[in-house]
Amino acid sequence: MPARALKHIRDADSVASAYESAKPYEMRREATDRPGEVAFRFRLLKPVPVELLTIIGDAIHNMRSSLDSVAFELARQQLGDTMTDRQERAAQFPIAQDRAGFDDFFDSHKFRMQMYGQRERDTMRCVQPFASKGGGSCVRRRLGYLARGGVPHQRTRPLEPPIECRQAQATATARLVPGPRLLDRRRP
Repeated sequence: MPARALKHIRDADSVASAYESAKPYEMRREATDRPGEVAFRFRLLKPVPVELLTIIGDAIHNMRSSLDSVAFELARQQLGDTMTDRQERAAQFPIAQDRAGFDDFFDSHKFRMQMYGQRERDTMRCVQPFASKGGGSCVRRRLGYLARGGVPHQRTRPLEPPIECRQAQATATARLVPGPRLLDRRRP
């Protein structure tokens, strides 16, 4: 993981921990007018620090820029190192909720149809929200394949700029996001 990304993670964790330790919200369980249902109301007592929101925004922007850089490199390789200004502007990493949206990203734009071959599309499809589990190994295989110029089982030549692809073990932690309105109704 790049050093800048680790700094964002450490900074966000530090600010979020300090915020959470101040007990910035309360949760109340209330009866409703419907029998057998309760409402949970969350009330924000202390605003989320602007610093935390800024760190998160920086991290998201950096991640998106990294993906667009990968898409640019894939297009450059597909086109043989020559790209027009319009093709450079059209180089973008798609993020789609389903396969149809992903395919439409390429098929509805005449430059993107030329810029990305099937191998490049397959590489970007591996990490889409709709892709099956285990996409990390798919990404490593695809980027390695492309780095070898589409020749299987050959020593990888470096990409310019170098692209590293490592499958990271991600752990997710759920945090309660407080708000003044009714967020959830559950039976007790």
